[in-house]
Amino acid sequence: MLPQANACAESWQATAPSPADIVLADTRGIATILVMKKGNGLAECMVVGAEVFHCQGLTDGPVPPLEATQAKTETWNSSGDGDEVYSRVAGRMGTGVTRVEIHLRNGPGDHRGHRYGLVNGLVTRI
Repeated sequence: MLPQANACAESWQATAPSPADIVLADTRGIATILVMKKGNGLAECMVVGAEVFHCQGLTDGPVPPLEATQAKTETWNSSGDGDEVYSRVAGRMGTGVTRVEIHLRNGPGDHRGHRYGLVNGLVTRI
């Protein structure tokens, strides 16, 4: 994941990251979504092939924990054109949340093969 993490860090003019700076990473085909440490906060970045499609800050620093049953969306966006449109959602959840259901435009059953990951209190759709 370091080549993709390096591309993300370069996009926000940061020094090369270490493996410890990668909080969450998942690759599907040629697309990789990363949640990385950025300064005192976190950023979400999507790399397709060698190109950074999207990069966005999630937090500027430490955030207070959520209530045990609370979930919060931090970002929900898409990038690209035509056959190369990628979308993702990233958020946080309290310690008591065991699953997250995301309602898409066509209803909650419209997952169309997307995968939702829950890691270190972050939820991401890949």
